[in-house]
Amino acid sequence: MASLCYNHFSKLPKKGKPQLRKEWTILAGVVLLTNGESLHVVALGTGSKCIGQGKLSAAGDMLNDSHAEVMARRGFLRYLY
Repeated sequence: MASLCYNHFSKLPKKGKPQLRKEWTILAGVVLLTNGESLHVVALGTGSKCIGQGKLSAAGDMLNDSHAEVMARRGFLRYLY
């Protein structure tokens, strides 16, 4: 499953990705198993940032947590909806 997620990530455009051998990022994914045999990546997220409490918006118009697993979860929920 990890290699499936990594291969999916490598096919995405280079914009916003870390520079090869200079930068890195955390990758999280959600994989769907269909018919007991076929695997599909349905959500993928990268990131390791969280804004501080002092920067939180009462209006809810700022993304607070952009850790990879949170981004993948949000993508998965969107997939389900």
